[in-house]
Amino acid sequence: MRLDLLSNVLLLGSTLVSALDLATAKAKGIIPRSLQSHDKIRQHPRDVEHRTSYIWNGGEVSGPRFSSVTAEVVIPNITFPYGYNSTAYYSSSVWVGIGGDQNTCDDPERVYNGGLIQGGYYYLYDKEGDFGVFAFYEWFPNPPIFLDDTQGILTDIGDHVRMTVTQKDNTTGTFTWENFTQNKRFEIDLTAPANGTLCTNHAEWIIESFMTPQNPEYYFPDFGQLTFHKVKAVSEEGRAASLADGIIIAAEPKLGSGKQLTSCENVDSETTTCKWLGYMGIFD
Repeated sequence: MRLDLLSNVLLLGSTLVSALDLATAKAKGIIPRSLQSHDKIRQHPRDVEHRTSYIWNGGEVSGPRFSSVTAEVVIPNITFPYGYNSTAYYSSSVWVGIGGDQNTCDDPERVYNGGLIQGGYYYLYDKEGDFGVFAFYEWFPNPPIFLDDTQGILTDIGDHVRMTVTQKDNTTGTFTWENFTQNKRFEIDLTAPANGTLCTNHAEWIIESFMTPQNPEYYFPDFGQLTFHKVKAVSEEGRAASLADGIIIAAEPKLGSGKQLTSCENVDSETTTCKWLGYMGIFD
């Protein structure tokens, strides 16, 4: 999902979606697409830039044109520290991608009319009984494609996975999903949809929240701590970006409140760790 600067966020209303309906929900605008109003920047040790976002948590690098980004995750379990609300959704997505950040994009033609190639997995727990982890890929503005639905590829808590996306000429790319625990590998060639040409001067590894003031019933599930291992973003010239010069992003659903969903840090040259901070009172 793109990280937009638009202020008008679509309302969820009373429509509920199941795991395999998420693609339909996004296509119909049920899950919000317009997500970031502004960002704040502060400097931390090693000159790592910190930003707040409406929904993104994780890391980003910018500067050259990126041809690929990859990261590994051991999928952490989900808990419910505030008790389980059977009328709510607990949902987030974990992915790597190229493009999609209007704050970083340096191509005027793509800032408001660009795409995002991404892939990883969704957490989804809802009152219809959809509990689990679902691998996906997406070239926004097209909706996500789920591997359990289209390929029969299942994903479980505790699996060690690697997510990789590549792009060429801003309009073609690949997504590769590797599950080392289950010894499964999937790769697909992708082509940009209409209005999906990439702005390629940034690449990211993200835990995405759908919890906004307009969608408070979409809770950000407690994953405890999630670590992106072996993060590597490579430029079109073949150079690997340095995380020390990157950006750390934390979601602040009520922008300006100072209440953030995660605390993330780059712990070494190829590792970003994010800790879940909680959402109780996040909109107060």
